Amino acid sequence: MIARATIISILLTFSLLSQKKNDVWCAVVRLDGLLVPLSTFDGSHWNMPGLSGFQIPFGVPEDWYFWPVTGPKSMIGRGTPVMFERPGDPPGVAFLTDFCPQTTRTDVYPYPKAGIAFGQQVLFQQMLPTDTSQPSAKRLIARLLKIFNRREVTDSSKAISFLGYLPSAQKRKEASVTIQFLGETSGYSNAHECFYYFEFIKHYPAKDCGPTSMYKGWVHQTQGDSSCFNDDISFGDCDKGTASAARPYGSVLLNGRLFFVLEIIPYEGETWSILEWRDKRLVDVTPAMN
Repeated sequence: MIARATIISILLTFSLLSQKKNDVWCAVVRLDGLLVPLSTFDGSHWNMPGLSGFQIPFGVPEDWYFWPVTGPKSMIGRGTPVMFERPGDPPGVAFLTDFCPQTTRTDVYPYPKAGIAFGQQVLFQQMLPTDTSQPSAKRLIARLLKIFNRREVTDSSKAISFLGYLPSAQKRKEASVTIQFLGETSGYSNAHECFYYFEFIKHYPAKDCGPTSMYKGWVHQTQGDSSCFNDDISFGDCDKGTASAARPYGSVLLNGRLFFVLEIIPYEGETWSILEWRDKRLVDVTPAMN
């Protein structure tokens, strides 16, 4: 059964916009069954999917390869186009699917996601939660916490800019640390390659709403070697301290180039990012699609 959108669902007019048949379509699937196209890859660049107002490009795939947040790959079929509300932004364009909806709520934003989908078969590796009980994970966490503690001091200007001061050494020692997210995905160059994404949040003791700091970034691991990259530390307060910075869905290999697709979750709203692994760093190649 085609999932019903309990949001604005209207028949849209198809506009035959130019779209190459071999373009790789990338979309996110929401828990209510809506498929929301994010971008297309033309072999060289990521581009807007052409969903603007009532114009929908010709050639939107009918069948999609779907990777749920957890679980094996499956196929889902595209159905009728609809529009959906985005608080603070213009309505978005999506498609109903035959994915069995797991919720019909409309009062949540960002809307819960079921996973990611591509319009053709691709080499995609899911980013799955790391088993933190494993010795290798414990060693990695211990290493990252040491870097976190060091970065709080070396990047003290960020704390002073936001808080007006740097928490004392005693406060930093008493602070509790939460692993907000730690996930991993296999690489493609060899069997020992692995990428991790992490987010740690430190809550400083306070009577009411105390300050927090977040350390987030990536780790590239190969046999016998690992390195942090694209890591950063930021400071905030308690009501924003538990908001995740990003959720990587995984990596996809296209034309010999490695890309990561992420949902970016700021304090309010949601955006998307596509990053390319290039020269031991991740480079933002996201088209202006948000």
